[in-house]
Amino acid sequence: MKVDIWRGWLDTLSVESADDAEHRRANKLADPLTQRRFLAGRGSLRLVLGHMLGVPACDVPLRYLPSGRPLLLDGPSFSVTHAGGLMLVAVAPAGEIGVDIEHLRPVPGADRLSRRVLGRPLGGRDFLQAWVAHEAAVKARGGRLLDSLVPAPPASHRILRLRPSSGYVGALALTPFNGRVRVSYRPIQP
Repeated sequence: MKVDIWRGWLDTLSVESADDAEHRRANKLADPLTQRRFLAGRGSLRLVLGHMLGVPACDVPLRYLPSGRPLLLDGPSFSVTHAGGLMLVAVAPAGEIGVDIEHLRPVPGADRLSRRVLGRPLGGRDFLQAWVAHEAAVKARGGRLLDSLVPAPPASHRILRLRPSSGYVGALALTPFNGRVRVSYRPIQP
């Protein structure tokens, strides 16, 4: 299976392709930087999916789950993540897919949280790597951020470590997970 990981920095990406509903949602966010990053993320998602579907970004038929997660009713499987200004869009031809990244940093209470949610005490980079794997699997199952705060279910996804950029850890969760997976990184460009 081939998985494309599209990568870009939210502060340098265009907000042009976001639609009117996404602009209304952005206006409800707390500050101008968060608003701009949200619009750049949604616009970039539309650019990537438009490229994959062979249609202009404005014609990508995104729908939203009640949780706010974007989806296509017909098309490739995809997952979106961002942290510290870096955005990834993972796209696979079919199946369940989830992607997550974290900027490397100290996490107060990581030992306690990892014991509760991941079943073992972890700190530092080990905690963040295990956390992104857990989050990616939750996303692949269609879960929400709050679902990440409950203990992890038995593994049902293939988890691959990603190297999204210097200073970041990442993970990709996939089903079906039999066979070889080839990951290609691509830049998000207008």
